[in-house]
Amino acid sequence: MKQFKQDKENNKIKTQRIAQVVVLITAFVLVISQIVISNSFSTSGETVIKLERETKILEEENKQLRAQISQKGSLYYIEEQALVRGFVELRNIISLSSAIPVAFKP
Repeated sequence: MKQFKQDKENNKIKTQRIAQVVVLITAFVLVISQIVISNSFSTSGETVIKLERETKILEEENKQLRAQISQKGSLYYIEEQALVRGFVELRNIISLSSAIPVAFKP
């Protein structure tokens, strides 16, 4: 009977030790997983910040390009460029009188 109690105590102690080892291993795996996940989030955060900076730069560049398009599309700019390239403004405009129909029958 005494031997049975001792065996039962030994089994209980072994079971507790196994449970402790399992808990420690689980805790260690969870800590390592937390470190890996935190590290990946920190590097992805840097990537997001980098992409946000690039987006702001591209938006500013787009704004400047839109301003240039507006300027170069204005009539004043077009007239100025035409004069620089040798175009002249006509003073004497000649217009034809009424047109004769193509299928004119007298």
